[in-house]
Amino acid sequence: YGVTAYPTLTYNFAYSTPSNPNAEHIKQQIDAQWKESADAGIAASASLAAKSVVVNAEVKAAVENDYRITAWLLEDGIVANQTNGTEEWMNTHDNAIRQASTTNPISGHDLGTIKAGEKSSHAMSLEILGTKWNRDNFKVMVIASSKNSKGVFEVVNVAICPVGGSVAYDYK
Repeated sequence: YGVTAYPTLTYNFAYSTPSNPNAEHIKQQIDAQWKESADAGIAASASLAAKSVVVNAEVKAAVENDYRITAWLLEDGIVANQTNGTEEWMNTHDNAIRQASTTNPISGHDLGTIKAGEKSSHAMSLEILGTKWNRDNFKVMVIASSKNSKGVFEVVNVAICPVGGSVAYDYK
């Protein structure tokens, strides 16, 4: 979709709207994407290497479709002055994206068609670029996406995996 106005909010990789400072507008956009159960589950593990975080992830389809997977390296506790910040707590940033396994396409690595009940796995490496990055505050967000009715990949599930740990399938 790309940027249609500045700033633009994009939901689930597939839906964009001009940004609106009204919290209720943002909540309505997110709620419009809500489903009770995910079309696919994600199982993943993440481990720290010398200059990267290695992610092994698996998608298990609840619904047959074409799927993609990506992983983003997140860091918590980054202290940096927030422009126009009015309170001290605004200077600590959590869930900051440090690295992505792919940005083109943003929806990730192609897993092909996965039939309901079947699995597909993919390994990804997230390079650690900054010397000031705090490895103790890393975690990985793994995102599964599938084709919607317009042929555009949109998010169907997300899992947060601790570095040095793993997560099991969850369809909620």
